[in-house]
Amino acid sequence: MKRLLWTCSLALPLAFASPSCGTILHADRQHQPHSGRLDPNVLILDGLGLLLYVVPGLVAFGVDFYTGAIYLPEGVDKGEGPIIED
Repeated sequence: MKRLLWTCSLALPLAFASPSCGTILHADRQHQPHSGRLDPNVLILDGLGLLLYVVPGLVAFGVDFYTGAIYLPEGVDKGEGPIIED
């Protein structure tokens, strides 16, 4: 019982932190052409994930860069999200 509780206490935070922030917040941005401009909101949220849990944070950055969700869409200058708004 103690081992199960220990395993769940480690697995649950990893399960919640492992999905990428940009991919979840901006699902419409997936597989868009890379504009070269990064969204500061996604960078900040992925960075927080990196500070809390190293491996899930790296996974979040990797997934966001791979899907293109970390890049700003055309016509948006600053960002759109909970931290910095356009």
